[in-house]
Amino acid sequence: MILSLFTDRTKYITYEFGAEVVSCDAADNPNGLYEFIESTFIAFYCTDNDAILQIGDGRYSIKDTSISVEFYNNCDQCKVTIKKDMQSLLELSYAPWWNRRSPNFIVAFGQPEDDEEDLLAYISMMCRSADSRAHLMNVYSGNYSGPL
Repeated sequence: MILSLFTDRTKYITYEFGAEVVSCDAADNPNGLYEFIESTFIAFYCTDNDAILQIGDGRYSIKDTSISVEFYNNCDQCKVTIKKDMQSLLELSYAPWWNRRSPNFIVAFGQPEDDEEDLLAYISMMCRSADSRAHLMNVYSGNYSGPL
């Protein structure tokens, strides 16, 4: 499958779970998005019958509405928690996107850009409602013809 880099949609990789990540040329309809956060591979992608959020080796079906993706940013650290029926499956803490970009990057008060700069913040936002979740799956399932 083809995934595009979340923060630069002109960069693509070919990816299969358990295989090496390989750069590739542009694709018309990528199957999802990826990002490396502190050397952890993060991806969202659609398969024939599922929509997967992958964090490292862990894979979570966001097609399953009992799965929630909670994102929190306190300016010093981001934390994402994956839950199923309110039971925590995974917690990941990491530096905010602006600290990963540059130690001297100046950010405004609040985090209005989190969902534009951090793949996990974006996925969390898109999973808040059934309509947004369905739209996200539609965009990367190959059934969507609008702008990305």
